[in-house]
Amino acid sequence: MSRRPMVVGGALAALVLMGAVACSSDGGDDASSDRGTLAFADAPPGSTDLGLCAAYDIDDVKALLGGDQSFKQAPPAAIGAEGDPVTGEVCAWERTEPNGDSASLRIEVRDFGDDAEGLADQFEQLRKVTTDATLVDGLGTTAFAATTDEATLLQVQADPYLMTLASRAGGDLEPLELAQLRDLATVGLEQLP
Repeated sequence: MSRRPMVVGGALAALVLMGAVACSSDGGDDASSDRGTLAFADAPPGSTDLGLCAAYDIDDVKALLGGDQSFKQAPPAAIGAEGDPVTGEVCAWERTEPNGDSASLRIEVRDFGDDAEGLADQFEQLRKVTTDATLVDGLGTTAFAATTDEATLLQVQADPYLMTLASRAGGDLEPLELAQLRDLATVGLEQLP
């Protein structure tokens, strides 16, 4: 066998070994990283008109979902466009662990403007199609919730707004509890104009 393939093979093996050592864990429970939590500087047009996402401090949401380096905040998103009969905002956060376990929180608010009948109809339709929906007292004009092992949902009608809070989880993680979604709804509703 020629020396050249042996030298190239040996060099390649050394590089792989050095890379494995550089990427290995120190055995500690928490992996450290110089990466900060992902946040977006410029929100898309229409995604901050109501101020919903500004109501939630990223550190508070991170404390609810956990996740350190596996926690991400999605950019705010607009619902509809200027001139549409219904517009709104979406805020979302997610935790995805290396083993695939996940937990997420999504909060939406829709502004129905002067269309009180459309808002009431939309809320009632959502309640009818939601399995095991139960009314929730003391929140907005009316509210309902539904929970499973993998998800917690809270719908709040607070004229002229329809707010949706949903938490989902997979693997060994659990969705946020209804009481936590109620607290988040209260904070969000106080922020709205």
